[in-house]
Amino acid sequence: MSSWNADDELLLCESLEEQAECYAEGIRIVQGLEGQFASGACPDVMLSELQGILHRTARIEDDGRRVRQQWNRAHAQAGPRLRKATATLRQTLEQLMEKVREAEQAAATAKDRLAPQLTAQARGAQMRRAYATASGQRQS
Repeated sequence: MSSWNADDELLLCESLEEQAECYAEGIRIVQGLEGQFASGACPDVMLSELQGILHRTARIEDDGRRVRQQWNRAHAQAGPRLRKATATLRQTLEQLMEKVREAEQAAATAKDRLAPQLTAQARGAQMRRAYATASGQRQS
């Protein structure tokens, strides 16, 4: 059995807390996305920020892998801070996933609302091209 000490648990807690902070930032970004989709604005910057947050979280998780493996091998009992950090991480991740679902729904609604307009614009452009082609042939 591997040794497990308070310093190891502190490292694990800090890793989980940092991941939860990233997910909380992700929630703030996704909440802004809903408004962007609803207004028809292009949310590329916000999506890029969210992607950066998720990559950062993955790096934090990778960096903490060794300590988590030690904790598992040691069959250590979680202290109060570790229990709280784990619960907070789980809750924050669940909230982020719910906000992502809501943003996806807002995007789908915006797409459905814009589809008829885009179709009409495409038809108009097609008609203008056809008219320009027909006009050009008559003038020759």
